[in-house]
Amino acid sequence: MTGISVGGLSRWVPLDLAVTEQGVQDYAHDLASRFPATPSVDVVAEGLAGTALDLVRGAEQDDDIRLLAAWVLTAADDDLSPIALATMRAVRFDPRGPVPDVAALVLGEGEPVSAPTVSSLATGSGPAELGSARIALSAGRERVVHEVSAVLWSRAADGYVVALSSDVTDLVAGREVPDAVAQLAQEVKGL
Repeated sequence: MTGISVGGLSRWVPLDLAVTEQGVQDYAHDLASRFPATPSVDVVAEGLAGTALDLVRGAEQDDDIRLLAAWVLTAADDDLSPIALATMRAVRFDPRGPVPDVAALVLGEGEPVSAPTVSSLATGSGPAELGSARIALSAGRERVVHEVSAVLWSRAADGYVVALSSDVTDLVAGREVPDAVAQLAQEVKGL
């Protein structure tokens, strides 16, 4: 899986997962310089650089999950303002047990607000399952609705699946995310 490539989608900006604590400010400056038309570009770029660093730190804590890539869906080609974050992870599972499925992935620990939709998707890395659902998660006394979109490539014979997923809580701004995740997945090659 070292030869993963994704192309053709200008609004999906890849995040640098080689970022370090020492290099996060340089990475933020690089992002800001590439998207100068973004309102409050320095704040947005610092936030995204911090998100990349948080993803890297989180990935170091689970031996069964390997973070492969991450992207941010931007408001426009020249505007870094984030609409959604998508991550791609390889997830190891016990081959003696059930193969994870996309419906379980999109529902996660949430309470379904809508039934998950699941369909097949042809991608540059072969067939995959596309799923989406609205789920509710409790945060204290609040109940927050999330739109979760995911694509799952099964590599059951090798004991892992690859999951591309995105989760948004701004259901209006994020209404394009399910289709955007599907388009991103279609361009993935090399899994």
